[in-house]
Amino acid sequence: MSAVTYSELERFHAFVGEKLSNGGTDLTPEQALDLWRIENPTSDEHAENVAAIREAITDMEAGDHGRPYKEVLDEIRGRLGL
Repeated sequence: MSAVTYSELERFHAFVGEKLSNGGTDLTPEQALDLWRIENPTSDEHAENVAAIREAITDMEAGDHGRPYKEVLDEIRGRLGL
């Protein structure tokens, strides 16, 4: 039996159907598309993400432990005026 292949639009249609059947009826079309893009990055985006993770691991192994979560959260809240 040959494998069934789906076009990106058909996969997106299935994705939206799954979201709707799992309680996502309050999603706007824009939110559904944003979720799709987050969960289905392009090859270039995937490669960029992998490179960034590898760089972060290298930094961590070299002793860089980043910043505390609370510090980053406070900075973001300040920028957004929250």
